[in-house]
Amino acid sequence: MTDEELVLYFNEHKLTKLESYLLKEGSSVEHELQNLLDRFYEQTVPEHERMEVEAQIELEREREAAVREAARRFAVVHFHEGDDDFFFTSELRNSFYSIANLYRSTLKDEIGKYTLDSIAQSNFSGCQPINDVTFSVLCNAMPNDPRITALVEFDFSHNTVSVCESSDNAWWTYNLKDVSTAMYKAERKEGLSLDARHEIFATALEGKEITFDEGEDESPGLQM
Repeated sequence: MTDEELVLYFNEHKLTKLESYLLKEGSSVEHELQNLLDRFYEQTVPEHERMEVEAQIELEREREAAVREAARRFAVVHFHEGDDDFFFTSELRNSFYSIANLYRSTLKDEIGKYTLDSIAQSNFSGCQPINDVTFSVLCNAMPNDPRITALVEFDFSHNTVSVCESSDNAWWTYNLKDVSTAMYKAERKEGLSLDARHEIFATALEGKEITFDEGEDESPGLQM
């Protein structure tokens, strides 16, 4: 949905004088013309037709919003430490690799110094806080929701991170030290492509998965 541009011509000297008076009133030519055009529209177009137009505009807005929402890609993240939990979504860092990179470069030095919410909001641009119920709903929805690119749970009390990046809802848990080491290996050499770094990171974590005894729950929310 777009707005059409209207082009008007007016003598420059008249325009300069008009603008000087409108500026004193805290207004502008554009603002006053927009108000005049709106009133002209209401006076000219019958009310029932204006209502039809408004309904059409609203429908187009809803369709555009639906398209934007469908195009979103985000990770769902849970920070846990002691009795503190913080849940949020992240669009800028929406993969385990990018979040693990942030952990190694910044997060690991801030844990214990600041609250979990302040750490998340200062390091994850566009961080959107959610509650534990929404977190669980999104975790369950991931296999059928292409918007969700990763589920990541940090348990800073036990120095572990659990991650799911696949549609089959398979979770893997790692020691944070192993994740940091894997990230160091992936990032230490210059000139590598992102795909190559991802491969090094994944290879470095092979065999480092934490296994659980039968009966132990390794599903989302384990640390809550």
